[in-house]
Amino acid sequence: MSKKNFKVYQFDPMVYPRFLWVITGGDYGDVKKWFLHYSEQELEESDISNMGGMTNSVFSKFNQCYGVLVWFPDIRLAKANWITHESVHGTLELFDQLGLRVDYRNQEPLAYLAGWIAECIEWVKSGKATAMKLEETKNESNK
Repeated sequence: MSKKNFKVYQFDPMVYPRFLWVITGGDYGDVKKWFLHYSEQELEESDISNMGGMTNSVFSKFNQCYGVLVWFPDIRLAKANWITHESVHGTLELFDQLGLRVDYRNQEPLAYLAGWIAECIEWVKSGKATAMKLEETKNESNK
């Protein structure tokens, strides 16, 4: 996917005070325009790899919110194993941000959140999700 295909999709899990962003296409420079590292420092290029998929805890520059970024340079290549892999990373990142623990006697929160993240990625892949526009996020951050 070329740089011109860079798209950001935002999802709100509702029960957790964080966002999920699924990004397709683009490169390090594109991602850096939208997000900082969770520590609110600039993302390093090593934080954004060119592998099949990548997940990172981030801070949105435009709506001033924390959450998890899942990036697929080419979403068309995202198969069930990559989607599952990144969904589990995303779940564990959100748990870490919120101070939640994985509880082997109560696995439902982890399973539901991982399933929801995978579903969001699938919506993006299938074209059912609507990408954000940079102008929209600037307006949101001014509210």
